[in-house]
Amino acid sequence: MVSNMELEQIWSDIEPSIKKYKISISDIEYCNTCVFGPYILATIKKSQIFFLMDFTAKNIEITHHVNPHISAMEHAIFIRLLLMNRVFPIHTKARKISKSD
Repeated sequence: MVSNMELEQIWSDIEPSIKKYKISISDIEYCNTCVFGPYILATIKKSQIFFLMDFTAKNIEITHHVNPHISAMEHAIFIRLLLMNRVFPIHTKARKISKSD
């Protein structure tokens, strides 16, 4: 389980990348007590989009109450990618391939 402070830290870590791509976000809310799991709520182009975090499945789901505009969903998908890289980083290990392969 994460706290609201940890959710705020996660958002502050990805916020510079969001600003770099000039994605306009008017409001951010954090909740760690929802029955569906902790989430970050972002208002993107007047659409409230929830980034619901599932730590057991290592996934972040994008949900909403009202269908958002296509461009808002494009921004949400990009933000989800940033969140996934921040919350569930994937470490890869390079393998040396021999000449016989």
